[in-house]
This record gives sequence, C-alpha cells and structure tokens, in this order.
Amino acid sequence: RGHPNVCEHLQVYGVHLNGGCQEYIKMPAKRVHKVNADVPWECTVLAEPLTIGFRSCNRAEVAEGDYVLVQGSGTIGLCAMLAAKSMGAIVMMTDLFDEKLAYAKDLGADYVLNARNVDVKEEILRITGGMGPNVVLDGVGNRRSLEDAIDMASVAGRIVELGMGDIASQVSHVKLARRDLTVMGTRLQAHEFPAAISFVEENWQRLQGFVNGKYAVEDVGQAFDTCVNRPQDVRKVLIAL
Repeated sequence: RGHPNVCEHLQVYGVHLNGGCQEYIKMPAKRVHKVNADVPWECTVLAEPLTIGFRSCNRAEVAEGDYVLVQGSGTIGLCAMLAAKSMGAIVMMTDLFDEKLAYAKDLGADYVLNARNVDVKEEILRITGGMGPNVVLDGVGNRRSLEDAIDMASVAGRIVELGMGDIASQVSHVKLARRDLTVMGTRLQAHEFPAAISFVEENWQRLQGFVNGKYAVEDVGQAFDTCVNRPQDVRKVLIAL
C-alpha cells in the first residue's frame, strides 16, 4: 500500500544496516537525493528529521486553517511545526524549557506554552475558542502526553503518536467514540524526502541556527554524550570533517 517505512523486512541504514559515522557509503541511486549546492551542510542535515515532521502531518491530513498542537519542542517537534506551518496550519507548541520554546517561537510557532507554568488545556481551549486542536502531534511520548492529547483534541480530531517508548497509557474509550477521534502512529518517512528537501532549499536562511552543536570527528564521543545526557540543550548536533 505504499508504506515502505513499515515494511515487514524493514532495513534502515544506520540502524539495521551499517551506514552511520562513515566518510563514504555505497548506496542504491534511488536512496540518494540531490540538494542545491548553495545550502550549507548544517541546513542540509535537517532534511532527514524534516521527513519525520512531514510524515506526521501527512498522516494527520493537516490542512490550511487547522489548529495543530505539537507536544514537545525538541528536534522532531520543531520539524513537525515547520511542516504544519508550511501546510497553512496555526501551530501551538508545548515544552518544559523556556529556551526551547523561545526558539520555537522564533522559528515560526504561533503560540508557545510552558507546561510547568500554565494549564495547557485551559490555554489551548482559550486559543481555539473552546474547540481544541484539530490535530495533536505528540512528540513527548510519555504516558500522560497521549492521554492529554486525547483529552484536548477537538471533535473529529486526529492524534499522531511520535514517541517510540514502550509505555502504556490509560486511554478513555468513551472519549474516542463520542468525539469521533482518530489516533494513529507514525514511523520514519514514506516518500517525504522531496518535500523536505524543497523546504530546506527554500528556507535554509531561517534554519541556520537549528544546529546548535558542531563537533569534529575526533570529538564524536563528546557529541554523543551531550545528546544522551543533556537532551534539553540539543536541537541538532552535527559531526563533520
């Protein structure tokens, strides 16, 4: 059905197959995409995470005028916001860190909410005139985040779960049924690279601050340590020769 991202025999370079941290790699031509040479590398590397953003928005059928709530302002949340905005949506974002929310606002989010300081549901309902978001993209992926998404979504809302943790949530069956909600998962990307690359080529100037950590190859250990132990400080890390 055209979903190679969930093929029964899925093989991902850098995960199931060797492909990361190499100077050169041999690859089928259909897996290679051209990017305008004028685009700096620190922007080109955003094409892959942007495919995740575009995939989640395509799954949710984001349309112009939709209210979209993105839970979590990390790398994928920011990419989901950029994709949703490119489709004409009004985007609200949450996080626990003001610095991350400030960057989300600078990058184009319409509303940002620190969940430590405000009642997110109350603010979301105020922003949407009591309707709730038409789409919720959950980039947090903990037990409460999915429950909150279901609780806040508008009638006939669409909820996309981006979290990959093995977490069990308490889902209200009656809320799903009475409000005609759609809850779906998303994994990797399926044919979204052309759209993501076009977005990068058209918007690379505003994306230049996205990569906030650059490391030489000999410092690769430090790069991974930062990503694992200080994720709140990381938007995107680049390891380059």
